[in-house]
Amino acid sequence: MSCKDKISIFVITGSANDPCSIIRLLSPLKYLVREDLVKPTYFYWDAEYTDADFNHLEDRWRLADIVIFQRGVSLEGMFLVHEIADKCGRIFVYEIDDNLLEVPKAHPQFFWYLAHKETIQAIISKSDAITTTTPILAEHLKQLNPAVYVLPNLIDPELFSQGEESEKNKCGKTILGYTGTTTHLSDFYIIVSAIKRILEEFDGRVLFRSIGFLPDELLDFPNVEYLGTADYTGFPKKLQNACFDIGLGPLEDNLFNRCKSNIKFLEYGICGIPGIWSDVFPYTESVVNGENGILVKEHSSEVWYKAIKLLMENEELRKRLSLNVKKTILDKFLLPNHVYKWYELYKSLIENNKKLQANKGNDQGLFRKLFMMSKDYEVSIHKYVDKAIKKYEDVLSKSEMFLSTERVPWEGRHGNLKRENLKGIVLIHHTLGSLYKKQRLFEKAKEHFKRVIDLSYEMLPIESSKYKGGAHFHLGCIYQALNRRDEAKREFKNCLRLIPDHKKAKENLK
Repeated sequence: MSCKDKISIFVITGSANDPCSIIRLLSPLKYLVREDLVKPTYFYWDAEYTDADFNHLEDRWRLADIVIFQRGVSLEGMFLVHEIADKCGRIFVYEIDDNLLEVPKAHPQFFWYLAHKETIQAIISKSDAITTTTPILAEHLKQLNPAVYVLPNLIDPELFSQGEESEKNKCGKTILGYTGTTTHLSDFYIIVSAIKRILEEFDGRVLFRSIGFLPDELLDFPNVEYLGTADYTGFPKKLQNACFDIGLGPLEDNLFNRCKSNIKFLEYGICGIPGIWSDVFPYTESVVNGENGILVKEHSSEVWYKAIKLLMENEELRKRLSLNVKKTILDKFLLPNHVYKWYELYKSLIENNKKLQANKGNDQGLFRKLFMMSKDYEVSIHKYVDKAIKKYEDVLSKSEMFLSTERVPWEGRHGNLKRENLKGIVLIHHTLGSLYKKQRLFEKAKEHFKRVIDLSYEMLPIESSKYKGGAHFHLGCIYQALNRRDEAKREFKNCLRLIPDHKKAKENLK
């Protein structure tokens, strides 16, 4: 491979530890780097950015052959990316692995994605290419832009090799397990009563373990263990050490879920965990019922109970499913065996762009290059921040109207506030607090952080500490900036009470 064939790629994504970043970009590019096929550089979006960071981003953008922007970052960052994509004259690829344009109203982050929806649509429309995970999601995205390419999710065996020597299950119980985040609350609730029924019926012979979240109904239930969360670099080991004998994969049948990938099937499968799955795409494309998993035809507690009981009572079936699902992953879904698809797509985009520019006489491309070479200006983040604040405030107003007219399944101290929508609203308040804090509008910032604390009391306990603790930390920083030391100290202590390993809070108390 000659040097001229090596592709320079600039990646803009949220975090080096985020599942989407690792699965969709960092792991594939890692293998291509080893083959000397790509030279990637990364911009991990951090809330503590400055004007200089923005200008540095644009400088690195201009040096790349291809720029890949993943899903979404802060709204002000998405406004910036949308604008730079017009100016820099590089191939711009948008990477998205969920149907963020069709988030259901019951989704915990519905209002958060509502704030980002228009900008995501605009970015998709102007991208040179969109990469995504499944044909179903690709078809929906093609309504905005026909240049959509499917790069399916695959398993990086190097991530899932770290826990192979972990100890076997020594508790003497059959372990029923689940992994997921609170975004799957509505998917999971249908099986809560089935899990309770199994635990009671098998009385001490079954242990239910969950990674990621646990609903209130199971928090204090006997023989239930919540194993906490982990970033994706630590998740494979946590999953393997959990020693699931049976893994659960419930999904409601709706458009948003049908656009998802089979990633949970891949993660359970590489660990040899036999799974029970909803009979919904994406699982119907991977699971052969009775061979490498069990498909549940009806999303009801009774049917899920029967499926779980079947595997609980049939150890031989569990063993057969375990062997078969591991073989399925090794035969079809290992990333190193398919990673050239990423390179081939990026290479073809470059070649097609060269042909297109040649046919156009390259006048537009030349203008863009000259414009950027003579760059004697600096990007200011302030106009993007102001625009983001306006959008977030607008969505909060809409949320009040929405929640006052929708049927309310849960009554709490906040009246019409629907519990399943809390996370998105809390995220918006937290983000607005951070943005006002950057602008040194401390009274406005305090209003939003105090609202986060207030709303957090009604969230799932496993999430409330994170957001409440973060709000206390920011309030401490505000009081510190105002030279109100006693109040700052109080808020940092409140933060550490909720998040004991918060490094910055500890530093501020020294």
